[in-house]
Amino acid sequence: MHGDPTDVVAADLALAGAHLDAEPLHRVANRHGAPSTPRSIRSPTLRRRTESTYCAIKDDILKGRLPPESLLLEHELATRFGVSKTPIREALRRLISEGWVLVMPRRGYFIRQLRIEDVREVWVLRQAIEPSLLAETSRRATAEDLDALLPWIDAQRAAADDRDRAVVSGSNFHLGRVPATPGRCC
Repeated sequence: MHGDPTDVVAADLALAGAHLDAEPLHRVANRHGAPSTPRSIRSPTLRRRTESTYCAIKDDILKGRLPPESLLLEHELATRFGVSKTPIREALRRLISEGWVLVMPRRGYFIRQLRIEDVREVWVLRQAIEPSLLAETSRRATAEDLDALLPWIDAQRAAADDRDRAVVSGSNFHLGRVPATPGRCC
């Protein structure tokens, strides 16, 4: 790894969060203490709208279309995604519970700012994991696999001075959009 970790890791932090979406919709306890789905999202149609709205808002956060400290207004989001405020509220509750969004009473919802601790944590994890992954990949790679990576590496180098291009290039590379990625199991 080279360079300042804050430059390199910010996009990876967001991308890592994109793979942590497996938890179920927010659950609450009913009057008997058993988990139940809030009444507002019991309808299958409403659950689908809530899930698709949640995914769309989170995607906008991860891709920087909703940058840190952006104000999120329920009525604007409802209009933008073509849904009522109920799926918007449920999606925002989930994003709040995951730490992506903050709620400020009487002010609204805001995208949480990236903290230096977040960047450091991802940087440490990458330093721990990537050397062994690279070693395994190099053992499995053919000459053709390595040649296929050259344009992607060149694209990352060319984008070094353009943050947006660097994020897209790095995302494409690390999310496996690179053709013939060495050592790919599937």
